[in-house]
Amino acid sequence: MPASNWRVVAVTDIVDAASLSGKVLDTGEVLFQLHYVAVVFRCFPNEVADAVVTDVTADGFLASIGAVNDFSVEYRSDERAAFAKAVIDGGSQRACALAVGEPLSGKKMLFQTALADTDFVAVVHRTPRDCGKLDVCRTIGAWFAFSPHAAVRAKAEALQAAVAQRHTSSTLQLTLELIAETIQCGERTAVIVDRTQYLDDTSLRLAGASCKTSTEGDGQWLWLFAMTPQRARQTVDSAKSVIDAAGVDHEGETTMVTAATSAAGTPFQVGAVAGAAFTIAGGSYAGQSKALFFPALDALSSVSMAGVTATSTTGVTVWFSTVGGPVSIANCALTAQTHAVRTHAVTAAAGSLTIRGSTLHGTTVNAVKLEDTHDGPIAVSDCVVTCAGPTSSAFWIGGTINGGLSFSKTTVASLFWGLNIGTVQSALALTDVVITTTDPAGFGLNFAALVGAKVFISGGSISSVNRAVNVPLVDGTSSLALPA
Repeated sequence: MPASNWRVVAVTDIVDAASLSGKVLDTGEVLFQLHYVAVVFRCFPNEVADAVVTDVTADGFLASIGAVNDFSVEYRSDERAAFAKAVIDGGSQRACALAVGEPLSGKKMLFQTALADTDFVAVVHRTPRDCGKLDVCRTIGAWFAFSPHAAVRAKAEALQAAVAQRHTSSTLQLTLELIAETIQCGERTAVIVDRTQYLDDTSLRLAGASCKTSTEGDGQWLWLFAMTPQRARQTVDSAKSVIDAAGVDHEGETTMVTAATSAAGTPFQVGAVAGAAFTIAGGSYAGQSKALFFPALDALSSVSMAGVTATSTTGVTVWFSTVGGPVSIANCALTAQTHAVRTHAVTAAAGSLTIRGSTLHGTTVNAVKLEDTHDGPIAVSDCVVTCAGPTSSAFWIGGTINGGLSFSKTTVASLFWGLNIGTVQSALALTDVVITTTDPAGFGLNFAALVGAKVFISGGSISSVNRAVNVPLVDGTSSLALPA
């Protein structure tokens, strides 16, 4: 069983401690290779254990179990995990991959989990904020100085000397030669580069260059990059461009995919959620059928999205199923082939949906589609909502609205219908809302019915070739106040 599946609780003995020899590194630290006897801990699949939750992340939670702290428990196994596993199991001799996510979103753990139960040796390089040129080569040289193969050790020692003397060209060449030597010796290595946003350009180009050649041998070499999208030395685009470019001339020799986008899946997805708070601040998400997916949120859960740019090529950009708690979308740019925002099931009484300062666009159908019954309040302000579909609404709210609905300082534009609203049984306010539709059969503002509703419209304008406002059914307890 690979050692990565076990957690060391306590070291009880060091084998042949008197005969240990070490190496002094440039940093002043001393590196030893040793064998020891230890008490270890491992959780087995389907085992039930008492634990104390210490932190909640987008991928699961961290817990303490006995003497083991920060034990990671994932409640999400989606396309991101499949992506990492596909890179590692893909059989490519040399490959690069990039995982992008917010802090504590499990990027490094994504790769470490996928490496479990394989014979890859994981070498983790944690990039410092003030990373020097080719700092990752220092880590590689130090690790392979203890290789069981003499030829690899010789290359590693030469690499360490070049790094110490700050010979850039020699460091680059020796690193490439070391990678080739490990492959020839049959070693399978996965270098996990954490905090790639601080990595120097030369190291990133080195990774790309190393994947453009092939070597005789049964070994493999993987570069697995984990980064947070933030203002630093590297951006997601700069890292992705170098990594993607590495596979251009060597199809079949490299596997170039990234977790920032998902060609066939969903970059961000969680399972049924109980009592979790999700904050997504900034970043870009691009998916095919969905970009961000929240299947079920209970009354104790919440989602806050701010400054997010997201797209989907064939489906929904942001999809919520049951909205049981508060959901806030602020200052986001969401574009979809179908729906930019969709709720598939009920918005519960304890739930709410607030969208402000955002641009929402649907290419073929409703930019926003909210289905079923809505017992919680829905508020939209300072937004631009557009739909290019020939027979769809820009903003569609189906079912029954019981929790209140308000639009303010928002522009709505569509070919067919602007706002298409189901049966309103509560208060509804439109303040300074501009609605424009151009199809001769479309309506600016359409209601299925008003039943005990109080509708108030102030300011703004409704422009439609057909009807500006269409209300086919109004009961005797409803009221509709339009501007003069």
